[in-house]
Amino acid sequence: MISRGYTVERRKKRARFRPFLAVLALLLAFVTLVIATSLVKADHLMKEASKPIPPYATNMLPSFRSVSFSSGVGQITLKGWLVKPESETRRGTVIFFHNQGSNRLPFGLDTIALIKLLSRQGFYILTFDLRHSGESEGGMASFGYAEKEDVLPAIDWTLRNGPPSPLILFGFGSGTAAVMRALQTLEAESKQTEDEDAAEAAM
Repeated sequence: MISRGYTVERRKKRARFRPFLAVLALLLAFVTLVIATSLVKADHLMKEASKPIPPYATNMLPSFRSVSFSSGVGQITLKGWLVKPESETRRGTVIFFHNQGSNRLPFGLDTIALIKLLSRQGFYILTFDLRHSGESEGGMASFGYAEKEDVLPAIDWTLRNGPPSPLILFGFGSGTAAVMRALQTLEAESKQTEDEDAAEAAM
């Protein structure tokens, strides 16, 4: 038989743990609520419509042409502008990659002052809408994660369509994250090619 004293002692031990268990339960409930709220908010932000492009913005630009190219496995169409340099000197091409929720004009119409400055200095400027932004396609944005797949074709399009090197990748906010992820991919591909060439040469 279990003595009465032993039973009382067990009850006392359980009583000591009850406040701890109650606090732990409240903490777990709070963490769960924070995670759920964050996921809902993140989903809303990724699907939120970006700022529209002012319809009269093109009237303020230097000489330019509209461009489009495809991105990703789903062949999302991305749209933008290629602005030509006003100077006879050709110094290279600057590509803009805007922040989440923005578009090809990262600072709104104030961006045009920067575009004009670069154009006068002899640069081409490719500025375009990343996925789910401006006039580009895509169901959602991802704070630079999936946008890596938009950076790579932008670089490829620029190299194939004539604007001169060097290329300057100009990221704003999450656009910078997309650029960094794309550069990591290019570096890995370059290293793999070098390793394959070295292995072939050694045969």
